[in-house]
Amino acid sequence: MVTMLMTDSDFCCRDRFCSLTAWQRGLCAATVTCERVNAGLTAWGPRVVPAFSQRLRRRDFHAPWLAVGDAALSVDPISGSGVVRALRTARACAETTLALLEQPRLEAISAYESERDAECTRYLHERALYYGIERRWSDSAFWKRRAGAAAHVGVA
Repeated sequence: MVTMLMTDSDFCCRDRFCSLTAWQRGLCAATVTCERVNAGLTAWGPRVVPAFSQRLRRRDFHAPWLAVGDAALSVDPISGSGVVRALRTARACAETTLALLEQPRLEAISAYESERDAECTRYLHERALYYGIERRWSDSAFWKRRAGAAAHVGVA
């Protein structure tokens, strides 16, 4: 079994979740989860990995390359949409590559990048919408930040 905690980097540092002792203390604060995993053996300690959303911004439209999957747009793991997005960009990349092989014109790359920009914009609004409707932990600093981001884009 794998347990994960999605949090902000400053909270992770403050609570020292990269240490096994602090991780286990935090895990035991979530009593139901703690009971489920307590019987297991710890195979390794916590691993801290950044999981922020980001979009690769192309600077040179003359270079013949295309970013696909997380290289084009990595999304918040809470969304659960990374694999679908990767497959969608792989298909769009294949179509763009075929267009470039038939007629090598920079417009195909530009169109691909415009699609990725639009996808990124849709994702950011969708993420803000979902963060904005979550109310179970409204007193939590983590969710207060997200509610603030949702209000900022006008979806809360």
